[in-house]
Amino acid sequence: MNVPFAFIATAGALGWVWPTWMIRHQHRIDPRLAMAAWPAAQVLFALVSVGAAVTLLVPGHATTFVSSLVGRCLNSLAHTTPAAGENVAGAAGSVALLVVFSCVFVRILRRRNAQRDRREQLSDTIFLTGFQLPGFPDVWWLDDDRPVAFCLAGPRTRIGASTGLFGFLNDNELDAVLSHERAHARMRHHTTIVWAEACGRTLSAIPLFRYGAQSVRGLSEQAADAAAASAHGPMTVASALIKLASAPRQATPPRGSLAAAQGNLGFRLNTLTRQGQRSHLSASLHIAAITTACVLAPAATVTMVLATLTCS
Repeated sequence: MNVPFAFIATAGALGWVWPTWMIRHQHRIDPRLAMAAWPAAQVLFALVSVGAAVTLLVPGHATTFVSSLVGRCLNSLAHTTPAAGENVAGAAGSVALLVVFSCVFVRILRRRNAQRDRREQLSDTIFLTGFQLPGFPDVWWLDDDRPVAFCLAGPRTRIGASTGLFGFLNDNELDAVLSHERAHARMRHHTTIVWAEACGRTLSAIPLFRYGAQSVRGLSEQAADAAAASAHGPMTVASALIKLASAPRQATPPRGSLAAAQGNLGFRLNTLTRQGQRSHLSASLHIAAITTACVLAPAATVTMVLATLTCS
């Protein structure tokens, strides 16, 4: 066993094992945490992959590094393959990683530019046709009897809503829906979605990125629901969602925006019900435990297994 193998094994656990576990259990996790866990695991996967390439590319580093960091017990993690072979593997891995990172960067840049163009066009439309009302300084209202509320991405995020909301929601429900949209803006959900979808298209062969692209958009709605429920109560948010979904005539939110009525309504209502049944203390303990399981557990488990096998 050697240091590059430890990095590769950790990347394998994060890239292939962790996503399967996450898909099965994320419905039990606070959606705000679950949404943060996907990009965190992806960044950790990238760092571990870079570590594997570096440990193969730079000769003689592993023994010194491990010796100074862990001690004599893990000295046996030193390279066991010829230096020339490691250099070739490290160079090939470095080139592959550079190509992948470049593709991801280009996709993110293209999507951001397209998003910016749509946002500017929609913002101009909202400014021309919309208006503001007292008590809602951050909301632009559209004169439309069909209920809709949405959030547009950007450095100055815009929240739009139709006057039809006043006829379908009471005051508390209206505040909950607007809190939902503000949560999208505050937590930068548009940026996370762009990242996840760009990575998912570029690295679709790796479950961590493929499932992440599929999960993050739905989790963004659940995370905004959870934020609104923290301020207005889960049942208020659930009532508002049901009323919006049951409206006989519904306006279509602008393309590229995040809207309160999007996503799987049944699943979102179940998540809100669980949030309402959970006490503040149990929620805090739940989040602390899942944080460890989501990101730290895969790397820690592989490291401990390798250390045990090496030192035995």
